[in-house]
Amino acid sequence: MRIKTIYYNGNGVDGREIGGVGFAPDAVIIFSDPSSGASLTFRTKEMSGDVTANFRADVAWEANMIQALSADGFQIGTNGNVNSTGFFYYAICIKRTAANDFATFQYTGDAADGKKITIGFKPDFIVSKSNTAITGAAAFSSRPDGNRGFMHFAGANRDDLYGAYTEENGFTVY
Repeated sequence: MRIKTIYYNGNGVDGREIGGVGFAPDAVIIFSDPSSGASLTFRTKEMSGDVTANFRADVAWEANMIQALSADGFQIGTNGNVNSTGFFYYAICIKRTAANDFATFQYTGDAADGKKITIGFKPDFIVSKSNTAITGAAAFSSRPDGNRGFMHFAGANRDDLYGAYTEENGFTVY
């Protein structure tokens, strides 16, 4: 897996290219200056069109944030979560380099227990964010006390990974 952190100052300009990554990222996660009030956002290579997921907000995917991934970075819009004038942003760019080090994917939920998600390896960490007005969630394969770890990012309506069990080739959601 390759990871590179990019730092940039917001300027409010739409369609702005943020380059210098050195590879085409499979995923970009953007953090902002805490004083901006912005939420943690991300985009993966599977997301098409001008959409970005917001980890902490009870909102559907939004436009005008991370507008596209490119050969050497990504493009941003004017949304304050990624590009407000006068604020500083951190972008973590991630690229899969081996079959079992990192995966991004989309799947369709069906509200049924026992849905198996196959990704080709046993994950240590899973993040889920619906494209509807539901807050994201994360699950860890284990904690030091032997129990599974779980957390929601915030909000009343949220993805539920509480029953996520990691398996040899992916995970099962209960």
